[in-house]
Amino acid sequence: MIKASTMNDRVGPLCRTVEDTATVLDVISGYDPKDELTAFGIGRKPPQPYASYAHEKSLKGLRIGVLREFMNKALFTKADEQSIDLVERAVADLQKLGATIVDPGASGALFQQCVAKYAPSAYSRALVQQNPKLFPADGDHIPQLVAMSADPKLFPADSTLTIRDLGADKTIGEGRFVLDQYLQARGDANIRNTEDLINKSRFYTDVRAGTGFSDKKKGLEEKFKDKTLDISARLEQRFALQQIGIQCMAEQNLDAVVYPTSNIPSPKLGMPTEPNKNGRSALAWTLLGANGFPALSVPAGFTTEVYDRVPDKNAEGGTRMIGPIAAKLPVNVDFLGKPFDEATLFRIAGAYEAATRHRQAPAGFGPVKK
Repeated sequence: MIKASTMNDRVGPLCRTVEDTATVLDVISGYDPKDELTAFGIGRKPPQPYASYAHEKSLKGLRIGVLREFMNKALFTKADEQSIDLVERAVADLQKLGATIVDPGASGALFQQCVAKYAPSAYSRALVQQNPKLFPADGDHIPQLVAMSADPKLFPADSTLTIRDLGADKTIGEGRFVLDQYLQARGDANIRNTEDLINKSRFYTDVRAGTGFSDKKKGLEEKFKDKTLDISARLEQRFALQQIGIQCMAEQNLDAVVYPTSNIPSPKLGMPTEPNKNGRSALAWTLLGANGFPALSVPAGFTTEVYDRVPDKNAEGGTRMIGPIAAKLPVNVDFLGKPFDEATLFRIAGAYEAATRHRQAPAGFGPVKK
């Protein structure tokens, strides 16, 4: 993998079982001088190998929160619903295994009180920018921010700042910087940087024409427009997410949270993907996991039907939904924990996997030889 970010884009194990995943993590975890982010993990590995935590049978004593912000059907579309239903079943399975489930309810929000309480201090710039009537450009913002921090009820009810979309900040030059870093280290005399890629490459055209993924050359040209590197907004956002997430887990005494890995099953090749809605994209929910929180994804079952998208120039966004269509597609559940607490995630995932066994071997592949 070629990373696209200095702070995200680290490759984790992708394995057949929870135990296999833990075993690989035991090998690759630890300080690596070639990966600057690993310095934050020095001294934070658990006393036992990760694989030793993957054989748990009971979750008694653990408190797991349900991240309803990612599971509220009223916020999304029919395409999301069956994935959410399968993760609802997973939540019930966790409770049967002895975990205490902290659930704000189908239309509730697990983290929103913490967003309201800590955004005025940790993410004030975004709050001010989104609410110009509350925070006029020439006004004194400090009194209102102090008041909001003291009383979260004063937080704007119509604010788009939620744990779903707190990560809207963009960097300048980061994509070009890390690509140039990779190409320089690669040592190719012909393709030395992003400019060489633009001028000397042949370009693949994605089969999903018209969905925003097809023009690779244009994407590189957009990266090359950046002439400086500024990741300060993303660093601020990363701190805000960690402050809010860790604080909320601490206030509710949570060991982990649970939610769908993705609400949207895999689309057909050549067809449009589900449009973004209320902070949900057609991809995985990666916002927290991309900001220093470990996450572990485990099979949760299969759909019986899906909703596809087809081009329609008369519809909003140029596509319309069709379905339901009978389709058996995999759905995964995510377990997310506090920074450097992968051991707890292996306990939860190991017990859940042993109790449910939702994974099915791909057709055409025989048993793995011991």
